[in-house]
Amino acid sequence: MVVKISRFDPAKYLTSSEDIAQYLTAAISHGDAKHFAFALGDVAKAYGMTRLAEQNRCGA
Repeated sequence: MVVKISRFDPAKYLTSSEDIAQYLTAAISHGDAKHFAFALGDVAKAYGMTRLAEQNRCGA
């Protein structure tokens, strides 16, 4: 029997602002900056890097 395993992608489950807030709160509660940085990356991926950049352009 062949078992197919796929990599877990938390970004697929971050579908609302509340989900994102809870995810980041849990990440920061670990007290590890690296863990929080990875969580921010997941949020950026879920939200869409292009959309995130366009909404936060400075001076444009």
